[in-house]
Amino acid sequence: MSLVFEHRTVVTLGDTDHTQAVYFTRFFEWQGATRELWVLQAVAQSEQHLREGLVLITRSASCDYHQKLKLFDPVICRMQIRNLRQASSDLVFRFFHAVTGELHAEGLQRVAFADPTGRLRRMPDDFRNAALAYAEPERGAAARAALDLAGEFACS
Repeated sequence: MSLVFEHRTVVTLGDTDHTQAVYFTRFFEWQGATRELWVLQAVAQSEQHLREGLVLITRSASCDYHQKLKLFDPVICRMQIRNLRQASSDLVFRFFHAVTGELHAEGLQRVAFADPTGRLRRMPDDFRNAALAYAEPERGAAARAALDLAGEFACS
């Protein structure tokens, strides 16, 4: 069974425009916060990796909006992982109203692992293991098989 990482927030005045609808940029900020909290909570040695110079690069980000969130709406951002590769993966974000359960937006970030100079490097094993645990169910087996086939092929 695949895990789903959740981050909860409440829409505040600073998140909204004059009509009290959430600014589109907030969804990207919530994606980033969710990603970083997942790293902190799910990856065993995340702080050590970051202190040693591991860099997470956002290669692309997108968000599709289905319906507006408004002032004081409670929000759950759920994250899973797909397309797990040796040095990158895609993070899938789904934003739900915490009370009604309605899906309000879906986002995607493609992230890559690099050294401090920006050179791509292989994903550390504890990141990979955590990512496999959070892989979308229909893609988890394929991700494991691809990593097994890749074996010794590393980016650095």
